[in-house]
Amino acid sequence: MEYNFFNFMREIGFDESQTRIETYRLDGTNNYLIGLNSSGITWAVSLRIPAMGVEYSKFEDEKKRAVNTARFMAKKLSERIKISDNVSFLFDGISRLIPRASVLAFFEYQNTLPPLVEIENITVMKTRKTIRGKYYPDSIDELFNLDQNKKEKIKKYFLQYDGMFFASKGAPASETLYNHFDLAFDAANSLSMLHLKTGLKELISIETVISMAHEYDNILNKFAYSDFTFVSTAQEVFEKYESKWNNNKDQVITHLIRKEIILRTKLGKNILTELLSTLKYHVQGDNNHLCFTHNDPHSENFIVVEYMYTYEQKNHNHVDREFLNSIYKNTSDNISKLSIEYIEDKNTLLYRNYEDSDIGKPYVNIAKRSFMYDLHLIDIDDATGIEVGTMKSYLNDLLVYSVSISNLGLIKGNPIKMEDIISSYYNFFVENKVFN
Repeated sequence: MEYNFFNFMREIGFDESQTRIETYRLDGTNNYLIGLNSSGITWAVSLRIPAMGVEYSKFEDEKKRAVNTARFMAKKLSERIKISDNVSFLFDGISRLIPRASVLAFFEYQNTLPPLVEIENITVMKTRKTIRGKYYPDSIDELFNLDQNKKEKIKKYFLQYDGMFFASKGAPASETLYNHFDLAFDAANSLSMLHLKTGLKELISIETVISMAHEYDNILNKFAYSDFTFVSTAQEVFEKYESKWNNNKDQVITHLIRKEIILRTKLGKNILTELLSTLKYHVQGDNNHLCFTHNDPHSENFIVVEYMYTYEQKNHNHVDREFLNSIYKNTSDNISKLSIEYIEDKNTLLYRNYEDSDIGKPYVNIAKRSFMYDLHLIDIDDATGIEVGTMKSYLNDLLVYSVSISNLGLIKGNPIKMEDIISSYYNFFVENKVFN
């Protein structure tokens, strides 16, 4: 029997009868993305197809590699790894290429499902939310960030597309380090942990690395003054981020955005490869600085999942993290425990004040005010190092990340020096008494 989307949902532990199309994200230049909500969990599953103009064979080859990479990373990082007091790093994603017919069968099925209704009677707003499955592809018309002509073209493209869908269980959020910039150093330490768990045995002198980071940054700076026409899709990406990050059209920020975009393109990767070819002059003997590398860990490839609660009791799998977080954000610290009751015959989640009688009660979860973040690395298409022969120097990640964070800090008006990010990465090994 052919593997299908329903098999995939069962494999990752989600109930297909509670899973619906929640959103479309169609501003990408490489992929179009459909986000699925499952039992209230936003971005529980993502489905991708190549964007218009992208060669299908290239998309399929990249996603086949991503399937293998996800399996490798999940094996290494599926359990939360504590990075600091309230920050953990993990990767529990599972990915598959799914035939179109079974995905379309699921889309038809999810439109027959009753909505999941969420009600809270705790805050003064008494919020109510209804999660209904969106239609494929007609609900694209509901998007505000596309003109009607583009919507019609994409809908037609979706209907005619007959290739595989790339399905992935991923980070249940869409916020990145841009939204949680105070976690930049925790993310640097997450890279330390990733590299330590996947082969890194020795660090190059920090002075050499800082010098290379400045050299990389200087080269990117020069290219940022150039015309973008020689870099495929860069102009389109630039316009997206210029409107997102630079409403005042500040010329300094414009330049920083251009530099950040070049860092993420093939040109930026080629610049880094050429720079790192000089490592042979700084490293003697064994290749102990090689490991698994993400190869594109810029600031927006770290997803940040914020939790303002932990569970004291979990008797059902329905939860809307954002909805529950919002309740805690809009109530005083005196309100610690809340109960989330699932009313099965109405397919409704009721968020209400905790009662002692809720202990042990079926279909009632008890949440307690707390505070924690999970960091997830996404977009693993370019990662290498599953086999020893494909490992690269950890600097492929560290230099990209340190320059990207420097760019983002200046864009946000909250500068962080590249050398401080590099020092944080190195201090992780010192504090954990590694490589003494």
